[in-house]
Amino acid sequence: MVCKLIDISTLFSGYPFREKIAEKADGSACIVQMRNADPKSGIHWDDVIRTDLPGKEPSAWLKDGDIVFAARGRNNYAILAQGCLGRSTLSPHFFQIRPDASKVIPSFLAWQLNQQPAQKYFAMSAEGSAVVGIRKAVLENIPLQLPKIEEQQQIMKAVKCWEKQQLVIQEMIENHHDLMKAFAVKVLNRSLESRR
Repeated sequence: MVCKLIDISTLFSGYPFREKIAEKADGSACIVQMRNADPKSGIHWDDVIRTDLPGKEPSAWLKDGDIVFAARGRNNYAILAQGCLGRSTLSPHFFQIRPDASKVIPSFLAWQLNQQPAQKYFAMSAEGSAVVGIRKAVLENIPLQLPKIEEQQQIMKAVKCWEKQQLVIQEMIENHHDLMKAFAVKVLNRSLESRR
């Protein structure tokens, strides 16, 4: 089934800070900023700062299962929110997507927004001269393929398996690199000893 993002989720804009976000250790809210979000490793909650919000509270606090979408700049990506701290919200560089779990698995939606067809749509739809970005209406109207929940689950099982394989391969590469480095040091030390 083809649908639009707005058909299967609710979107919220990041909190409208007008000035630089001032850190306050006992602040009433946690703020996720660009430096706290990574498309591969997710949100780095240990680095999120606290502050007091200058105006009214956000329309919705960030919660597990929401999707954080980076809308500013040329690198637009989606992150599934996990391990959220209480009373957390987003800086204005993000949109918060709250999927309707009866229609879409949140991890599947985040995955689909990061795939090539969606990325092509964002690249063609970005606006701005100094700083490009994706408008809320553009994000709401992205066309998506929405298979049945069971198929979404199967796709996500395959994705998780692939991600585990990637980690194993990366670990093997790093181990091989360390082995070659140790081997090179040993060979060099033998060469130096033979010259003495």
